[in-house]
Amino acid sequence: MFLLLLNYILKLPHYTCHENQLYFLGKRFCIISDEAASLYQRLLYQLNYVKDYPEGIVDELIKTQAIMTCSLPEKHYSDAPLILVISPHLDDAIFSIGGLLTRLSSRYRIHILTFFSLDPYSIYKELKNDFFRLQELRLAEENAATSLIHSTTSQMEWNDALLRKYKDFSDPIHQNEPIKHYISCIIKELPDNPFLILCPLGISHVDHRLTRILADKVNKINSVSKTPIMYYEDLPYACSEFTEADSFKSFNINLSNYEKSLKKKMVKSYVTQLSPGLTSKILNHRDGQECLWYQDSFDNNKLIKDILGDSHWAYRK
Repeated sequence: MFLLLLNYILKLPHYTCHENQLYFLGKRFCIISDEAASLYQRLLYQLNYVKDYPEGIVDELIKTQAIMTCSLPEKHYSDAPLILVISPHLDDAIFSIGGLLTRLSSRYRIHILTFFSLDPYSIYKELKNDFFRLQELRLAEENAATSLIHSTTSQMEWNDALLRKYKDFSDPIHQNEPIKHYISCIIKELPDNPFLILCPLGISHVDHRLTRILADKVNKINSVSKTPIMYYEDLPYACSEFTEADSFKSFNINLSNYEKSLKKKMVKSYVTQLSPGLTSKILNHRDGQECLWYQDSFDNNKLIKDILGDSHWAYRK
């Protein structure tokens, strides 16, 4: 059970306001009342208490989609065990296991480490032509989404595959990838003594496959080698391009309505990435469940139960 705290307002970074005109990515979007404009301009691009503002004005801004409201799980203790989540890009962890991270965030500290965070992709043409503005927005989206689960984040700031001369996401990993350099940099960035590592399974996308290889190598040679490591299904790629591995076991994570609701809000924070139908595709995968995988040699059902709770997981061979 989650102890839900006071509602918050989250101001999304894609909108700005001048006088009583609201803009989306620099384009005129809609007219709002003077009171709503005044409130919007006072709001910070971070969590704000709903109770501090008039309900009717908040409702007006909610209808524009420039803000969202949410209730958050109880915040973890500062000395709680740390879960390290490794993400190929700025959105993969939330897309794939946002519901699970919602659950864990009230009992554990969450840190998301992103490898290939410099990414030229957006569904908006104007952002594709403004690389630096896109990177600002991508990072702002990540900070907005992860603030809902009290997560800290850091980025290696490596180039996405398209910027590393890959022609297609399905290409084999290039032989000239600087694996040793990557590993050296990752080890310097790792937080101390993680309780658990959650890593992408490495489905389809070359950056996801490379992230999985790097995480496994680092976990074998670094001082965290005894840290349990589990693998999350990469969404949205797992929806259509995944063949289950024989040497792995898995379990589905049955999300509560609250966990599904907060994951939806986090996913919808990544406005620059959400092509039509993508949100639904992510949220409806496995009928709304999430899935973790682990190797046969990983024999720790107690850890699984301790983290997820007996009533929220279903073992799958």
